Formats: sequence, C-alpha cells, structure tokens
Amino acid sequence: MRYIALILICSIAFAEDDLRGMTGDLGDPVEVVGSSVHLVTSIPSWLTWQLETPESVPVFDPPAEYEIVETLACRFIVPDMDGVCPAVVSLSSETIEVNAEIVLTSLAQQSVDLAPEWLQSHLIWKYSILSESNQDRYGALLLAHQGQQYYDELAFTVAYLSWTILVNTYFDETLLVDNAQGVYDTDPFLSYVNVKDYGGTDYYSTTEYNTVVGTDTIWVEIPKDIYYHFVVMPKVSDERPLNDATVYDEFWRQYLWDMDDPGFPVLNEVLNENVLVFWDEQMRSWGWSTTPVFTDSLQAVEIISKWTRATIPDGATGNRPIQPNVIAHEHNGNCGETQDLLCASARVALIPAACTMDINEDHVWCEIWWDGQWRGWYVDTINNPNCAYDKDHGGSKDCSCIWTWRNDGFTWDDAAFYSQTCTFTVTVTDSLGVPVDNAIVLIASEGWQTTTLYLGTFGETDRNGQITFDLGDNQNYYLRIITELGIFGSSGYEEVIVNSIPGQSYYFDWSPPDPMPELELTEIPEGSWTKYLIQVNYDLPADLMNGRDNYAAPSSYYAEPLEDGTADFFIVDSANWDLYQAGDAFDCYELIQGQSAGEVWFYAPHTDDWYLVFSGDRHQGLQTYADAEFTLWEHDGTGIGGSVVPDLRAAICPNPCMNQTSLSFITSAPGITEVVLYDIHGRVVETLCDELLEAGSHNLNLETTTLSAGLYFVKFNGEGLNSIRSLTVLR
Repeated sequence: MRYIALILICSIAFAEDDLRGMTGDLGDPVEVVGSSVHLVTSIPSWLTWQLETPESVPVFDPPAEYEIVETLACRFIVPDMDGVCPAVVSLSSETIEVNAEIVLTSLAQQSVDLAPEWLQSHLIWKYSILSESNQDRYGALLLAHQGQQYYDELAFTVAYLSWTILVNTYFDETLLVDNAQGVYDTDPFLSYVNVKDYGGTDYYSTTEYNTVVGTDTIWVEIPKDIYYHFVVMPKVSDERPLNDATVYDEFWRQYLWDMDDPGFPVLNEVLNENVLVFWDEQMRSWGWSTTPVFTDSLQAVEIISKWTRATIPDGATGNRPIQPNVIAHEHNGNCGETQDLLCASARVALIPAACTMDINEDHVWCEIWWDGQWRGWYVDTINNPNCAYDKDHGGSKDCSCIWTWRNDGFTWDDAAFYSQTCTFTVTVTDSLGVPVDNAIVLIASEGWQTTTLYLGTFGETDRNGQITFDLGDNQNYYLRIITELGIFGSSGYEEVIVNSIPGQSYYFDWSPPDPMPELELTEIPEGSWTKYLIQVNYDLPADLMNGRDNYAAPSSYYAEPLEDGTADFFIVDSANWDLYQAGDAFDCYELIQGQSAGEVWFYAPHTDDWYLVFSGDRHQGLQTYADAEFTLWEHDGTGIGGSVVPDLRAAICPNPCMNQTSLSFITSAPGITEVVLYDIHGRVVETLCDELLEAGSHNLNLETTTLSAGLYFVKFNGEGLNSIRSLTVLR
C-alpha cells in the first residue's frame, strides 16, 4: 500500500547528511487509491464549449421627450453559483432602491479615497470581507498616516495581506506602519538603490538600482507590482508577521538592520553608503565561508548573501524557528531558516526577493527578480539554476515540483529555471463541456530518497477550467481535484504520470459527477409601452479568482484579479425574480452573457417592480467585481408641437413572427428617416428605410422567411423618432 503524507505546517530546511529538512508535522498519511495513467494523453483538449458573447447592440440617446426621474450608482460583488440584484426599480413609486452595494464604514471609505486609483478596487474588496470593527481598525490606521510618503505602501499591505492575518487577535496592525515607514528609513543609507515616488491621483512608488550592464553602470527601475509585492510586503514565507515579545518586540525590517550580536556582522555596517552597485546581473558563486570578509567594493547582493551565511554559521538545532528575527539571533539553521533570513534581509536592503519551495526534494532557496524574470539565489550563489541541485545542472536530484510564493498566498510554478520539465495540463469541465473554474488541483510525488509521497504543488483552474503545471522530469505524479461539484480521488490520490519525460506535454480531462449550474431561462422581447425607460450602464473590471496557500498557518487567502469580468446580466419582474431565487424556470429581458461592460435601454412593459440582476451562476469559485449606474426615465407626455404623443412611436406587430411582420412608426416632421435591422451581434442585416419621409404615421412590411430563427433589433431614427425595438423570429 502506498501513501501520500499531507503537509500541514512546515518550514523547510536544507537536508544535510542525514538531517531531514522538514521541520513541521507531516500529518496523517493518505492512501493512494489507484492509477489513472491510462486517462492521460499527449494530445491537448479542444474546448468545444464557448459562451456566445454578443457584440454591443446599437445604443441610442433617449428621445428629447424623456426626462430623468432618478439616477443611482453602486459597486458590488457578484457571487459565484448565485446572483445578486444590486437595484430594484419601482415604477409605482418611481424610485430606484439599491440592495447589494458594498458599504464601507466612514473611516474605511475615507482611507480608500486617499489611496491611489490603481489600488482602490482591491482595497475596497478587502474591506468588504472585513467586519465593520476591522474596517474601522484599518481605516483609522491609514488615516493616521495620510499625507505620509509611505501611505501607498501602507495601503497596499492592508489590501493584499491575507484577511486571516488582519483579523487575527495576535496581529498588531502597527507592524504595518513600521514596515512601510522602514522602507523610507533605510533608503537614505543605501547608495545602490533609490525609492522613487510618482505623484498624481494614480500615484505610486518603486525602486531603481545602480547596476552594471557590460562596461556601463546604469540605473534601472523595476515595475511597481514587483516593488510592492517583493520589496514592501511584510511576510516572506510561512511565518506570521509579528513584532511582539516572541520576536524581541520589533519587526524584522528594523531588527535585522540594527541587530548587533557580539561576534557577528552588523547589517547596517557591512551594507553601508559606500556600497555603490546592486548587482552586475551575472551568475556568481561566493562559497560557504561563515567568516567572510566584507569590503565596500562588493555588490549588494553578495554582501546580503555573505551576511546571511555568517549570521547562521551552524546547522539547525533545537526549535527550528521560522521567524527571521529568531533565526538571526539563534544563529543556526539549514536551508529553511537560511531561506527565510536571506529573503527578509534582502527586503530590508530594498532588494526584490521571494521564497522558492521544492518540498519533495527537501530543499528551499530564494529568488531575485531582475530584468523581467526570477532567478535562483542562495547564500553561496546567484542567478544559478543549480540552486535546486538538479541533475540537469550537475546536482544529485531529479527535482519534481518547484514553486514560488507571493505572500498574499498566490503561488506559481518555477521548475523550468532549474530542471528539464514536462507540462501537465488539467482540464475540468462538466458533462456538457462547460468549464469548471476554481477547481482545486493538487499534485503529489515521491519525496527525495524515500517512497513516501508528499503534496508537491497546487493551484486552481482558470475561467476555461484549465491549469498547467511545469513539472520536473524522471518523476511519478499523483493527482487529486476538489470542486463544489465532486472530487476526483475522493478517497485519495490517483497516479497519472509515470517517469515523466522531459519536453513532453501531458493532458488530463475530468468531469465531476454534478453539472455546473444552468439557469432555466427564456428571454422575451420587451413590451411596447414607452412611458418608462430603464437605463443600465455597467462595468465588470475583473473576475476574482479566490485561492489559498497550503503551507502557511494560518493559510493566506488571496483574490487574484482576472481582467474583464464575465458575469451575466438580465432584467426580471417580481414574479420571475421569485422563480429565479427558487431555482425554477423563469422569463427575463435584456439577457447579456459574459460581457465585461454593457449599456442597456429597457422599455418597461408594465408598472411592476423591475429587478436588475447580475448572475455568477455559471461560476463555481470566481466572483466578479462590478460598478453600475441605474437611471429611470419617464416620458413627459408631450410632442414637439405640444400635442399629446401616442404611447408608441415605433412598434412591431406581430412579434414574435414567422414569415412576415409590420413595422409602424411616427415622425413628427419631414426629414430623412432610417430604419435598420440588426442581428444579435450588432451587425447590419438590412437597411429597411433610408429616405425623406413626411411627418405622420408610416408602415413597412418586413419579410422574415430568409432570416434565421432568433433575436433581432430594429433601430428607428428620424424627426422626433429615436427608438430600438427587439424582434423575435420563429421557425
């Protein structure tokens, strides 16, 4: 019988001789229940399911006879596997009621208003999942530092640090201030780096570095997202951000900079203002000396590496801490402790660094970001793929699952820099071929020098129901998939790849036993009564992929924005709203599926309440961030010459039709009149009229025998005439 051991809480250490690297409880073993190798192919899946997304239907300005009754705007989150009605339009009272708006406390909202525009949406989302007391807690924290140059850094950490940390009773939020302010406190003492602040309403900061390119020394600026995530963030791996007595009452950004233990180098002395060069971008090796010589001519990355090695001269003993301060003060550790201290000290020195994990081969190290890519970095070397000790680069291991984490919980595969790799693409769709998003995919493999299996890497499927892993060669891999609709490997993991081949692409398709939710709806054309007109303008800037890491305790939960949201929109009356909420078949108007923005003009056919609905029913994990504006218009009841205007200035009858229908419309004065037929994609099918017409009533006959069944739109444009009517053709 073979087993997989789930890793619950861990800090990884370098396995030296017989000393194991794992420092946490491996948890109870999980049974491997079978093999699905025969289901894995080398042929990619062709996703046949595709949501038909209509192009924008021609939009018109409301006729002059319409006046605005009320306009309201709101922002909200569209949930997965459900819908939300952010606004109800009551025609009986001529009002709009907002229902599902994200409501922030006054302090939280003020802090958002002061944040840069590019950060506001994520900060709003974070506040929306916090209690009011915690909104006030962090809103007050930010407002206490308004006007400070580190306000954006402080706001970023509130927006991106996991809510599990922010709400925890152990967490002292003043740590975030120490961290953000510490960036600017350290900057004046470092000559190889400058913090650069850019102003405006979309203000941001980043860092630039003095580096050697060829024979030239130049200053190079890094992207702002790298700066905020990998220089500013106050968390390096699986540790809890702390500044209490357990870490000597100081956060690591200050503690490591000033630490002065007898017999050990002081970081702010060896990394002084005379160190002028960040790095020359070359692969370098510095050896393993625990008593290195520091000179001002060394590059900053070499000084950080040697300082870390000198601070941890001995192998791991005792409690195996994961806090950078404790690691530094206790002066012992293997690769797990070394990784944490190297990454933390790099960020103290304003160098972009991240922690890279190879759980199964019992080794971890760091990476440094430079020139568009992440590169391996350890205390003895930099820009070196042999950080992983893979056989492909002269080492002794066949690496399997290598990943790097961003400290809000998001991770990415990183094996290709260190090993020859294969790719493994998992596609999850339901029985109808509908993609299953946000399915949790877990990959396991044997540990180094053991037949015991460990969870090696993990991730979530995207909007297409897919995820691709880069995996090392010459390894076996085991799979488990968890969805709301069912579990693959419900009793354990299934073997899927045996002795992986470098350069090979593997594909695995799976459908859960339950289908994705499917609404039983029928779209019907709007009515012909034009007293009230409802306008909806909406923008869905992003879907939010929700996930968590599998190693930190507590786990870090993130929401990764996927540009352009994909929620659906429709309008229903009160009776059909009740049917929709009950999960029954219902009728709707103005159905728009999968569009990231829309503008809707809806002629209300009766004076019931109208529910403006955004649906995430097609998603099983993705949420959608939304902004919308709702406007109610009312006809003023008079025409150009003061006479009473008929309720209907343009009509189609019969509608729906099969072979023929009649278009009736009224013009108020002589002039050029256009009547154009569009298909559902907004393409012109036929121009039915484009000529000078006298004032009065007009009729056009439309033969529909050559038209395919479906929904069409007719746009009427003339003197006193500006209308769009829907037309349904039946077969």
